[in-house]
Amino acid sequence: MPGRFSRRRFLEGAAGVAGAAALTGTGLAGAAEVAEAAAPRDKPTLNIICWAGYADASFVKPFERMYNCRVQSIYPNTSDQMFAKWKAGGGNTYDLISASGDVTRRLIRSGTLLDIDVAKVPNFKYLFPKFNFPVWNTMGGKRYGVSFTWGPDSLIYDRKTFATPPRSWGVIYDKRYKGKSRSGCAARARSR
Repeated sequence: MPGRFSRRRFLEGAAGVAGAAALTGTGLAGAAEVAEAAAPRDKPTLNIICWAGYADASFVKPFERMYNCRVQSIYPNTSDQMFAKWKAGGGNTYDLISASGDVTRRLIRSGTLLDIDVAKVPNFKYLFPKFNFPVWNTMGGKRYGVSFTWGPDSLIYDRKTFATPPRSWGVIYDKRYKGKSRSGCAARARSR
């Protein structure tokens, strides 16, 4: 890599690879696999929290070669574990996090995230317009994440609380329902 290497340049490169990976269908969401034990320890390391199965050697290895670095990731089992690991590091232990929409608002409110300059994500302009300023990773006009995919997530609700089915995930953030959640199993059984 020509020029002086800096952490900022390294992270800008990571954001670029993230955007490219998202658009090619390899699914960034983490861009990592645990670095090989034999990797030199003096190389810069990109530390990532991501979901198991999101890291793929097909783009991690070329990234490591291109930027003469190691990529290291950890894989929590739940969004709560992901949040706890990130928060425990105070925003200083990990460089990237691939968080699902259910935890991003907590991460933003924790004050441990930096906002993202999407001008440094070359393929941002090709994402669906709905992903420009989504409510789940945008606050105060600032972007704290780059969304690139979505999937079918069932919204389970209690018929006693909702006479008609909710039409949006927005009910999760509605203060009228604060404190009305139930355990997933109990809610799931009642909604069938």
